[in-house]
Amino acid sequence: LPWAAARVCFRHQRDFNYLEARHLWEDARVDSGGIRLAGMHYRALILEEEPPARAAAAAGILEKAGRIVRWNAAMPEAELVAAIDRLVPPDVRVVPAAPDLRVRHVRKNGTHYYMLFNEGALDLELRVTVSAEGGRNLLDPVTAQSTRLLPEQPVPLPAHAMRILSVS
Repeated sequence: LPWAAARVCFRHQRDFNYLEARHLWEDARVDSGGIRLAGMHYRALILEEEPPARAAAAAGILEKAGRIVRWNAAMPEAELVAAIDRLVPPDVRVVPAAPDLRVRHVRKNGTHYYMLFNEGALDLELRVTVSAEGGRNLLDPVTAQSTRLLPEQPVPLPAHAMRILSVS
């Protein structure tokens, strides 16, 4: 994933991983459903430039399946986000929009953990909708305090702070 496209993903709370091109020919399984690597399933591949020739076979499979998003500097943010959303429905939605919010989603032992980090200098108060269903708790990793959170309750997120929304 190119850095400029990564910036758009960060600003729109789209979780992603960087993949080295070599994985496309070394150890990933590539089919019309996407890329499977190390227990992960990637349903979209964002390319800024053509991958190495050794990745041509894998890229061809993904291209034919419509799983490649080709990013370039002239592409508006909204167009890139819409292209990603067509392949991978958003896992997290926030209101109001929060370009300084970074999100990472991890599943462990049946519980979903959404790591929410405010990179901005201003406090945020957000309504956070996630794809996981179940009881919600907001964890403060600094104080180890856990607060039960109803789905409609806003999530307070001070400047430069992290909170973890657990859903189980």
